[in-house]
Amino acid sequence: MSMYTVELKKEVVEYYLAGKGSFTDTAEKFYVDRGDVRKWVAAYRCHGPDGLTTKNGTYTGEFKLSVLKYMQDTGSSARNAAAHFNIPGFTTVCKWKSIYIEKGLDDF
Repeated sequence: MSMYTVELKKEVVEYYLAGKGSFTDTAEKFYVDRGDVRKWVAAYRCHGPDGLTTKNGTYTGEFKLSVLKYMQDTGSSARNAAAHFNIPGFTTVCKWKSIYIEKGLDDF
């Protein structure tokens, strides 16, 4: 379950996108983490309001590989790839990359 409501996330994103404050200023105003503001803004820019809904579940090996391939092909960071694919946490993508590097395809 998400710590924050979709309504709050939307309010935070709209505040930031209206130019009313930096990531830090916005985070302080709404009492949320600066990293969450960055993540929500990136997800909103890629997916609109749907990017602010919480997604829980498992990902197929094929999907994980497509994310890693996207990163390789575009030079994208894990944070940007997570936003692009609407994955809630960029650390998930970092873990997939580590597993792939250390153990290869078999662990996907």
